[in-house]
Amino acid sequence: MNQTGFQKYLSLVAELNQHAYDYYTLDQPSISDAEYDSLYRQLEEMEAVHPEWLLPESPTQRVGGALQERFSQIKHSVPMLSLQNAYDKGDVNHFFDKMSKEGVDQFAAELKYDGLAVSLRYEQGVLVRGATRGDGEIGEDITANVRTIRSIPLRLRSLQGSAVPELLEVRGEVYMTRKRFISLNQEREMEGEAPFANPRNAAAGSLKLLDSSITARRKLDAVIYQIALWEGGGNRIAPANQVELWEVLADLGLPVPHERCSGLPEQCLTFYQSWQEQRYALPFDADGVVIKVGDFASRERMGSTAKSPRWAIAFKFSAQTALTRLEGVEFQISRSGVLTPVALLTPVNIGGVVVKKSTLHNYAGLKRLDIQIGDVVEVKRAGDVIPKIVRVLSEKREDSSTKPVAIPSHCPACAQATELDEEKVFLRCPNPVCPGRIRERLRFFVSKDGLDIEGLGEELVVHFFEKGLIRDAADLFRINKEDLLSLDRMGDKLADNILEALQQRKRVTLPLFLRAMGIPGIGSVTAKDLEKNFKTMDELQQATEEQLQSLSGIGPVLAGNLRTFFQDQANSDLLEKFRSYGVAIVASNPLSGENQNHPLYQKKIIFTGTLGTMSRSQAEAKAAQAGALVIGAVSRQLDLLVYGDKAGSKLEKAQSLGISCISETEFLTLLGEIN
Repeated sequence: MNQTGFQKYLSLVAELNQHAYDYYTLDQPSISDAEYDSLYRQLEEMEAVHPEWLLPESPTQRVGGALQERFSQIKHSVPMLSLQNAYDKGDVNHFFDKMSKEGVDQFAAELKYDGLAVSLRYEQGVLVRGATRGDGEIGEDITANVRTIRSIPLRLRSLQGSAVPELLEVRGEVYMTRKRFISLNQEREMEGEAPFANPRNAAAGSLKLLDSSITARRKLDAVIYQIALWEGGGNRIAPANQVELWEVLADLGLPVPHERCSGLPEQCLTFYQSWQEQRYALPFDADGVVIKVGDFASRERMGSTAKSPRWAIAFKFSAQTALTRLEGVEFQISRSGVLTPVALLTPVNIGGVVVKKSTLHNYAGLKRLDIQIGDVVEVKRAGDVIPKIVRVLSEKREDSSTKPVAIPSHCPACAQATELDEEKVFLRCPNPVCPGRIRERLRFFVSKDGLDIEGLGEELVVHFFEKGLIRDAADLFRINKEDLLSLDRMGDKLADNILEALQQRKRVTLPLFLRAMGIPGIGSVTAKDLEKNFKTMDELQQATEEQLQSLSGIGPVLAGNLRTFFQDQANSDLLEKFRSYGVAIVASNPLSGENQNHPLYQKKIIFTGTLGTMSRSQAEAKAAQAGALVIGAVSRQLDLLVYGDKAGSKLEKAQSLGISCISETEFLTLLGEIN
């Protein structure tokens, strides 16, 4: 064996896992995405040449594997019990009284994540098994799927010479953030699939997929809150109370609840009340607070019933719902042509927020509720997710005061006859040049999730369209100053800023352009994966469906969406139009050819302060196109810092380390944009 090469491989695996821990568990990224991707590619190349080196904890093993036939069953070493629920303060005080009689007055409290309970087993520090709760005694083997969750370490960390337990089994919750939930439902509706009802259902459904590569793309998260088994560990001692457990789990690299407290009953109740009021500020759904006896010896003494531990209780949050009346239903058109019904409500205050609208999801959701205009409805607010109607009080319906919802037979934007899909889930406008669909495509193209054109917001681009200035996204790049000044309230400076922003986007990376085109199912991650195999748009256009499906993470639906997009003559004409207006689609980080001679090639670079001629993201894109590696923190490994106005501590630190620091003008000179 090539020992030197193997040692380099081991070091690279350890380095990438450390960066993943910094990013996903600590939320403190130590390097840029571009630099991580470069290291990841090196690892892939090593494993391709030396498959015998492959370690189970390698980051490459998180992408998901072959389709499984079914989940096997696993008997839990220690039963996975459920918690007793409390719905008011009286129930919780009764729990505290019982614990006081047991001589307990110290407790711990943490948020109750609304996800799917899982059990993880580590042997000699390596993740070997993941299982669902099932019936508490027997669960399903979901090892392949939990391995795709980046906050779950494939190998436990060993800090400061401490040994990891020889056997460790932990319990926790797998969940999905609200932001990812909203994004996933948008993707599903674009693909003609029914949306998930809530983040918990989305997480549970994702964990039970037979194709783990799809689970990987769902971007699940996890939190660990309990140790079920601990054997061995040398000089590392098993924790004796909940506070020590949080510390030990974190030291081992496992994700623990960030929102937690320990102390007397009064402190736990204050913790509950605080999060009852703030829960919608969390990035994930929480449905209560778990209160536990802090000391493990006391827990052991008290034991459990057949279903629940006697030493813990789940204090559930009160529901954030209200009754109001449905005043109307409007149908909003998406860029894919789906007509989404939105309920117009009599304004009502729910948890401090005035709610006027609620989602009805789709045609099927509207029919399922059997809702009528004038009905009294119960509305639930769920954080950043659009409020939804959970119940129609049909018993309050009066024939004279309610009327059925009118389902549009024709598109409200273009008057084309609407169509209902075979499953009767989605109502669509089939017209590809429907003004409503074009407006939404333009909104997406310039948005943060699209090309992110600075200074050109969604409302402004719609204004351009309605005034006849543009007919599609490519037309943005032929606009001149005279066109802009012909618009109302368009000043000279604003026009110049818009034109400069468009000029900056005439060189755009392939993943960013693919994302902005709004191809169903093609988001940032998939677009980057495609670029690893197809370096140019022309190569991607020529790819067959079979070639696309051979790639990791590209199934038949995504492959079909891509081929459908490129085979559509209107899309081919649009791509040619972009080219004719000077839009160049370039590689994200070209590491060969002429870039090898560029002064920024493979230089580690960072930007700080306010730049005068471009945004930070535009500057980073320019650096990446020149072959530089954009990173996030100043260290001795940094080669170059570019500073703008009001540069602060990063500039001072770089100067103290003797790192080369240049102005924005000097940076543009290096790029050849200024002589």
